[in-house]
Amino acid sequence: MIKAIDTTSIHRICSSQVVVDLATAVKELVENSLDAGATVVEIALVEYGESLIEVHDNAKGIDPEDYEGLAMKHHTSKIEQFEDLMNVSSYGFRGEALNSLCELSESFVVTTRRESDPAATKLTFDRMGRLKGQSHASRGIGTTVSIENLFQSLPVRRAEYIRNIKKQYQKMLRVIQAYALFATGVKIVLTNVTNGARQTVLSTQQTSRIDDNICTIFGSKFLSSLQTFSAHVHSTTATAATVITDDDHNDRNNNGGGSDGIAVTQDEVPLSPPPVAPSRQRIGEVTGFISKIGLGIGRSDNDRQFIFCNSRPVDLPRVVKALNEVWRKYEMKQKPAFIVDIRINRSAVDVNLAPNKREVLIESEEDLIADIKQAVDAIYALSRNTLQVHEPTDG
Repeated sequence: MIKAIDTTSIHRICSSQVVVDLATAVKELVENSLDAGATVVEIALVEYGESLIEVHDNAKGIDPEDYEGLAMKHHTSKIEQFEDLMNVSSYGFRGEALNSLCELSESFVVTTRRESDPAATKLTFDRMGRLKGQSHASRGIGTTVSIENLFQSLPVRRAEYIRNIKKQYQKMLRVIQAYALFATGVKIVLTNVTNGARQTVLSTQQTSRIDDNICTIFGSKFLSSLQTFSAHVHSTTATAATVITDDDHNDRNNNGGGSDGIAVTQDEVPLSPPPVAPSRQRIGEVTGFISKIGLGIGRSDNDRQFIFCNSRPVDLPRVVKALNEVWRKYEMKQKPAFIVDIRINRSAVDVNLAPNKREVLIESEEDLIADIKQAVDAIYALSRNTLQVHEPTDG
């Protein structure tokens, strides 16, 4: 006999698909802080996140009228209807993460304070995301989310989580590195307490430049191994809604090196835009950093290959494959590092493929890949064919 699954079971089944590991849990909380306009975000872990995960921010705090719906499933301030997804600019929009974390953790607590509040308010929630208590607390303006014993409600997954906690931690670290690279104007700090000793793992400097973030996270030597590049993205099938005009391009350039794009430095190799057939329409641009070619350049692993779409960290396997293919034409032994942002009209991107929002579909992906490969190939070909000329010395 076919019967409806009870509400509690549905909640547990769905929650375990939204938050699948430490990286997902931390990512969702960091995105909430960034969407709220925080300029300082601190991730504090105890025992690599095994026992405690906390994310603190200095955003504006939560309005009391939002306390009840804060962790309820499909409650969000980001969108009101499905059509809003066409132009969503926030990291989050599904209204699932906090509700899932309530179900999966032993304790889920939010402490928040607005500028107008005389004191902070501590909110506790049950496993269904319902507000079950509130009390006065002490903290500055902003919000802290505390999660104890993630996956406590799923014994098998909890045991696996503990057994592989250091692998989970390393995966989470790479995810946070991606946000730290592109979160210009935001200080992101990651700390971990192990055996009572606190270690600062990552700390950016609230700079307005992505290359400064690269230097802070990976070091000046790594930054010096990169070169900048840019390319226009064209499409033979673009609709009027997805075409980028010169005014759009100028608006983005006027934003400088902020979160809306990578600032092109004076070291960039100048490229003449390729001839564009009349039937091809410009739908966006790609800017980024990629490894130089030469002896000792490149990496043994692909751990520093980051792709963003409109400043959102995403997984685009075909773009990653294309960049690696161009690199292998010039360097066979190592792998390239790259940090690439695809700036494209939001209506040409579908970000609602999976709960983690890292899988996306891009209109005219074939044209995008072709333009990226052409731009990078031109840079590498020019570098390979350029000889260093030294002025003769006297005597």
